[in-house]
Amino acid sequence: MQASFRPVVAFILFNSAMALLVLAVHLWPGNNSMLNLNSWEHMNPKKGLSEAYLEEVIAYHQTEPTFARRPVTTRAVLGLHRITGLTKGQSFVLFNFVVLWLTGIVICIAAFFQTKNLRNGLLSGLLYWLSFPIIFAFFPTIYSYDDPLLYFFLAMTLLAIKIGNQWSAAAMFALAIVARESAVIMLPGIVVLLNDGLSLKNLKSSWKKWGPFLAVAIFYLLAFVLLMYGHGGQSFSQDASRRFATLFFNFQNKQFAVESIVSLILVCSLAFFSWRDVRQQALHRQAFMLTLVLNTAIVLVFTQARESRLFMLPLFFWLPFAGQLLLRVFANFQKYIRHNSRWKTAGLFALSIVFCGFVAFIIYQPTAMLPHENWHQEYLFGLLIFTALISYSNPRFLKS
Repeated sequence: MQASFRPVVAFILFNSAMALLVLAVHLWPGNNSMLNLNSWEHMNPKKGLSEAYLEEVIAYHQTEPTFARRPVTTRAVLGLHRITGLTKGQSFVLFNFVVLWLTGIVICIAAFFQTKNLRNGLLSGLLYWLSFPIIFAFFPTIYSYDDPLLYFFLAMTLLAIKIGNQWSAAAMFALAIVARESAVIMLPGIVVLLNDGLSLKNLKSSWKKWGPFLAVAIFYLLAFVLLMYGHGGQSFSQDASRRFATLFFNFQNKQFAVESIVSLILVCSLAFFSWRDVRQQALHRQAFMLTLVLNTAIVLVFTQARESRLFMLPLFFWLPFAGQLLLRVFANFQKYIRHNSRWKTAGLFALSIVFCGFVAFIIYQPTAMLPHENWHQEYLFGLLIFTALISYSNPRFLKS
């Protein structure tokens, strides 16, 4: 793949600005993120970096068995701390935001490679940075840690697939699994891309394409099972019981149930509705839908769904086309405005604002933080309004 100098410079500058913006959201006075924690245990009156808490987070990921099996981020942060002399908290922030920045550049390049359009690349990058698990990456209850590294390797995997370098893609996929084993959930979607769809007829003939990915996944899963349950470790039944108990945690009462459902909406609704009536990019759409169904089931049953970053995986099949689809939405919405009266348009917007405001500020109440400590409800309100716009832009709503 060849890219001219101008788009690369534009992508670097754009993602640099967005990384600083997201960092500012985390350090904004009044907000209460992992980077700017202000609780009775970790008072941070200067509203700067919460060094003490970040050191505890790093230590916890070194000692807690589940997280200790994912040492890449921890070792990278501690290595950066030793080499540069930065504090552990500063090293944590620098490493993760550089990785998020690199991921944004890869997504912009993938979108540009898909359409040869600079605007589409920048819009895809914008939607990446504005996605809920990225713009609020280190807020409770998202609590990102290994996730930025996972995102980078997944973005590199899909870019390599698009270029046609399957072995490089398999290597990136292996690194994604090492960063965080949940990357295995992407395997069926990747097989769809490499098998030209869900057809069993082509599965045998295309095994050389998807075989390396399957081999990587099987090898790592076997190693993971042996490490987790062998040599006197916890039994499978104990771990299964603990995992299934999270299903009851997610729906223990109305507030938790609403938050679990809203977590999925916050992350995936825009991708789902923007692709609803588009017949292009059929393979990526199938991969997205398959991963969405599989990942959602696993998250709801085995993990705490309020950690909305867990719903992020399907978006990597969507992001290379996100800018293109967004422009399509705007074009269809302009058609809607031209084909309908101002009173009808104003009435629909008024009803949408009332309904979306009721859902975002009354029904949805985060369980782990006070509403004034983040902008989650405001984000949900804006997202629901935009989703309504997508619905209006559906050609079926236009007058013939």
